[in-house]
Amino acid sequence: MTDHSSAIVTVPDGPKPKPTVSEFSEFKADLKEWIEVDGVLKELNKQATALRKRKAALAERITEYMRRFDIEDVNTRECRVRYTVRQARPPVNNSSIRQKLYEKFSENDVDEVFDAIANDSSRPVVMRPTLRRINVA
Repeated sequence: MTDHSSAIVTVPDGPKPKPTVSEFSEFKADLKEWIEVDGVLKELNKQATALRKRKAALAERITEYMRRFDIEDVNTRECRVRYTVRQARPPVNNSSIRQKLYEKFSENDVDEVFDAIANDSSRPVVMRPTLRRINVA
């Protein structure tokens, strides 16, 4: 299966070709299946979101219990659950980059560099074809 998600689309000028009856029938069948798959995915995503929220709430309660009673491992029939505390750095974002640059360079230089990056018109623009479902009813 070829990935066309980042393909650049060009639309030729001039008369548009007409599909054959079989091409149009195949298009309609593909479209119908795409809509069905899209609907199933939407429902599954709703269910997955609800399950992730429930899992997070349970994890919070479980970790609090294990922390409070100094429990490191719990053995169950399915698996072992381990409670640990790990160190993690927050993600790098524009705000943290800007703050570190302010510590090393003048404020005007930092603002100028950020503006140059954000407003860089030489960055290539890529056209990506997409399909999205728009409900009419």
